[in-house]
Amino acid sequence: ARDGEGANCLLEVLVEGAKNNSDAIKMAKSICNSSLVKTAIHGCDPNWGRIISAAGNSGIDFILDIVDLYIGDFQILKKGKLNKYDSKKVANYMQTRMNGKYLVEDIVSIALNLNSGSEKGTAWGCDLSKKYVEINSEYTTWFKSIAGQGIISIVVLYNGVIKLDLYIINFFFF
Repeated sequence: ARDGEGANCLLEVLVEGAKNNSDAIKMAKSICNSSLVKTAIHGCDPNWGRIISAAGNSGIDFILDIVDLYIGDFQILKKGKLNKYDSKKVANYMQTRMNGKYLVEDIVSIALNLNSGSEKGTAWGCDLSKKYVEINSEYTTWFKSIAGQGIISIVVLYNGVIKLDLYIINFFFF
């Protein structure tokens, strides 16, 4: 996730206090995959509403009134209530991570405790930057399989120029 084109930081989401591990992982992935969360991370905006919304979009039931939410070491929600925190300090934490040393000081951590069980799960993602959108909107991929010959051709064009021309030959026919 950290090596995503145009990514500036790694996003690590821990969901704990879940009823089971699969629910925790599903919710953590939902938060990591949320475009709104990713853009908030990129903008160094501690937008806890986007995080809770993405948790809700996971389809996993939880009781907001007992949820604890942290961004880094900053507790944002305590038992579902907005905790007193300095949003500028949280934004500064996020900005520091955006500019941090690769895979050492560039991890933005989000921890959500559902306080409903003992299971946990973690997922990883990255911020959604303008550069990410730019890079991923400027290339296309073609896939062609030559039937019966075990050959697959993958071509990637970036701004009309071939950047990858890959042939995979499968010697095992079934």
